[in-house]
Amino acid sequence: MTTTDQQQHLADPVDLLSSVKQFPVPVSVKALSQEKASARLDQAITDYREKRDELANANETLEKLRKTHRALLERSKAAEKAWKQDFMSSHGKQSKSVLEHQKQQAESRVQAEQHEDMIRLLEPKVEQLQLLTALARQTYESAAQAAKEVHAYSALLQNMQELATAEQAQAVRDCLEPMFEHVAIETCNDPLYMAHFGVDTSKRLGRGFLSQLTQEENQQVNHDIEKRQLAAIGALFLKLLPLPNDCDEHQAVIPALSCEIPREAIQNSMATVRRLKELEAALARVSA
Repeated sequence: MTTTDQQQHLADPVDLLSSVKQFPVPVSVKALSQEKASARLDQAITDYREKRDELANANETLEKLRKTHRALLERSKAAEKAWKQDFMSSHGKQSKSVLEHQKQQAESRVQAEQHEDMIRLLEPKVEQLQLLTALARQTYESAAQAAKEVHAYSALLQNMQELATAEQAQAVRDCLEPMFEHVAIETCNDPLYMAHFGVDTSKRLGRGFLSQLTQEENQQVNHDIEKRQLAAIGALFLKLLPLPNDCDEHQAVIPALSCEIPREAIQNSMATVRRLKELEAALARVSA
């Protein structure tokens, strides 16, 4: 492959990033373009919002039923207490007040039982929507993370390429060799590091110590020297860069609703699928 062909080959972001062995490339960056990552995120957001809106409406109805049910139970108890007090205070007479409170007690009790039935019917539906919403949120969060990675790596590569073609880039590259060589010498003279290989560095021979090592040990030292060299230039570069912005340019995270269940509730995918089938069957029996 010629130099020109190699430059064209490495023009692809994934190829270029993958060619740097120290640079970990996320699966999302390998699999998705910026356009596909954005489209995938948009679809995930739409699906999640639809599920959570449906959950919010059903849960609101359920909470209203529960609140009314509690109020009806309290009203029934109060009416029962009232007619018993009137009954005793009138020495056992079924006065108008006693009959009215008895009627109120009966009506409240019937309505409470009806609300209890409605709550029992609606609870499986809300649970089903909670699970479906949790799954949709999981997909949304995964798509959001993937889109963030794809956009960040693409922007990083574009800006790094612009820096690499700037006027000062060649001058910076030419200055790296003395620094790299100094790192290599200091590594070989590092008493704690070289002690792992049984080398006494008191004579400070620098690379001269390498002749005392086996081929495998030389490979390890050269590998560690390279790591220290890259760490040095990376630390210097980061120190000169401005601080990162607090705000994210991309989509802000959609906060979960209070009626949503936590991610931990669907960690067991088999159990979640099984429970969804149970709820679907239960709801089907009600509708039959």
